Amino acid sequence: MEMGRSSSCTAGSSTLFLFCFFVSMGLSLLVVATKEKYIVYMGQLPHHQPVDVPESHHKILTDALGSSEVAKERIMHSYTRSFNGFVANLTEDEARKLSETEGVVSVFKSGKHKLHTTKAWDFLGFSDLLVKRDRVVESNIIVGVLDSGINMQSECFSDTNLGPPPAKWKGTCGPFDDFTCNKKIIGARWFKVDKNIPAPDVASPVDYRGHGSHTASIIAGRVVEGANFFGLAAGDARGAVPSARIAVYKVCYVDGYCSDEDILAAFDHAIADGVDIINLSVGEDPGYSVTDAIAIGSFHAMQKRILTIASAGNDGPLEGSVVNFSPWMLTVGATTTDRQFMTRVVLDNGNNLTGISVNTFDMANSMYPLIRGSDAVSLEGTSVMLASRCVEGSLNVTLIKDKIVFCLTIGGPGKAGEIISEGGGSGAIMQVSDIADTPEVFSLPVTVLGEVDGKVLSDYIENTQNPQATIYKSEEIQIPAPFVASFSSRGPNPVYQNILKPDLVAPGKHILAASTLKTSVTGKPNDKRFSNFLLRSGTSMAAPFAAGAAAYIKSLHPTWSPAAIKSALMTTTKAVNMSFEYAKLRDFAYGAGQIDPLRAADPGLVTYAPPSGRDDLNYPSILFPIRNRKKPSEAVYWRTVTNVDNGPAEYTATVLAPAGVEIIVEPLTLKFSRQYENQIFKVTVRVPASNVPPYVLSASLEWKDNVHTVRSPIVIYFT
Repeated sequence: MEMGRSSSCTAGSSTLFLFCFFVSMGLSLLVVATKEKYIVYMGQLPHHQPVDVPESHHKILTDALGSSEVAKERIMHSYTRSFNGFVANLTEDEARKLSETEGVVSVFKSGKHKLHTTKAWDFLGFSDLLVKRDRVVESNIIVGVLDSGINMQSECFSDTNLGPPPAKWKGTCGPFDDFTCNKKIIGARWFKVDKNIPAPDVASPVDYRGHGSHTASIIAGRVVEGANFFGLAAGDARGAVPSARIAVYKVCYVDGYCSDEDILAAFDHAIADGVDIINLSVGEDPGYSVTDAIAIGSFHAMQKRILTIASAGNDGPLEGSVVNFSPWMLTVGATTTDRQFMTRVVLDNGNNLTGISVNTFDMANSMYPLIRGSDAVSLEGTSVMLASRCVEGSLNVTLIKDKIVFCLTIGGPGKAGEIISEGGGSGAIMQVSDIADTPEVFSLPVTVLGEVDGKVLSDYIENTQNPQATIYKSEEIQIPAPFVASFSSRGPNPVYQNILKPDLVAPGKHILAASTLKTSVTGKPNDKRFSNFLLRSGTSMAAPFAAGAAAYIKSLHPTWSPAAIKSALMTTTKAVNMSFEYAKLRDFAYGAGQIDPLRAADPGLVTYAPPSGRDDLNYPSILFPIRNRKKPSEAVYWRTVTNVDNGPAEYTATVLAPAGVEIIVEPLTLKFSRQYENQIFKVTVRVPASNVPPYVLSASLEWKDNVHTVRSPIVIYFT
């Protein structure tokens, strides 16, 4: 009930003010009828008197359940190092009763989150030849990676020429039977509160999925020459901060899921262990701040001056699909790079068709029989339409064995490829109505065609007595970039409508980085390929680029707060392209723009000081939601900026605004007499009435001196 939460927020207003600010709309807790795992969140740890925290949790639950023994059986885990709370098996009524208990901020069901699945650093202008770094200072940076574990056998995590861990490190590593840390991977823990570990994964930090190794190596992997994925994307692989240390917190397993209670346990330890940056490339079904495990964990990290970088999600281009949208974390969407993989099909009449995929197989120029899915219907009465789309159960495996199968797929082609592979097919050619910008990796030779080439292939099969084809290994070509990736989740922010999310974007397509040898390339039992490096795509890959950039900034400016690092990244971005069909959501797709790590290291001004003004956020971007477009609207925003240049500075404001929109900045000039001096300015946004349907207007404010351009997007959204 609201009274229980309200009294808790009042009692701890100094630490929970931000939470209360964002849930003032009146949040009702969601509970479930059956007995399930619930997280009981109690805010900060007690400071004023010694308290046995687990015992206090037992007492609270005993009072609620009426039995000490039952309470002991029900408690699964206590959070005791960085914040206060516990996990327990509860019924709906028990959870409701606990939510009314004094000192309890929230009680919410523990959910599951999905993982958001060399050249890219150079593509960002962050070439090793241009980067100025002090490797000794850089080696004092510790990045916490909450993911699926780590592959210690990867060259990316070698500790050659690294000294002992930084003195500030308070974490541990093992002992584990199958895992040993080194001076690069200085700490490792695994979390599975319910002890239900999916096979073949194990109770250790070993990475059985490859996702955690991939993200960690993007952030801080050592330089590995000649990295490649079966000859594709060959080059030198490295992270943003190759000398930085990595602390591993395994919260995700081989099935791709990561539970709330484990994520919170990892935050609890990572904060206390002394990490500088946290990367979290997961997210699903977000809630309000006090019922969202990731929001709670990242909030407490922020209080300890640790910035959490999180992926925006892979549900684009759906409007409002962004996750991890709390204002104290940096939310990262994905862009394309200038690399694409094209896969040719050659027919036995000599015709060449070109599709996309990441195909490592070489059919040795051999021709294979070619068949349509509709010609391989499994049983009498099975829909020909389903067979044409190669839907599970629709194909006769005898007819597709040792053949290339042509499928008219709906949505992603991945499932159809899996079905054909399991049925003994030699290869597959998919036709889709809209070729995605991210080719998939399959467990057999595959290419994905658009409608034009698909029609050519269909006509060939129809008019040829014994159609045959071969599929070639993929070739790398260069394409225009960056564009926002089609899969990258979009805003607007589904909960906090005055916060622009995602905050920014980073490369998330065809990223070559470390993987694991514990599972095959596709994770399928019939796939016999294993690789230390893998090409992956997703906002999971974009987030560690931002985390690496944040770690680089932290190495140069160790005293900067999370807000300052976030501001530096957001106000120094590059422009991003949008595909025409997605252009109406532009700012909700890319936020402030594409990260530029070198510029972010010297931003000139940052929103460093405490919040001030109407929206009380001091956020680097401005979002003005208009709920009644038929009336003129006005909003006022105050911002405090800090001069982080080495001496005096003077900045002049430049506003770019669409026709009819008036944006007034006062004052137009900011003068700083010294480093770390603060100045306040006011932004007034006036928008005329409009009779058009809901849409987005893009504007910006730039502060310029002779060296720096500090840009804040101003987005006007007609809801």
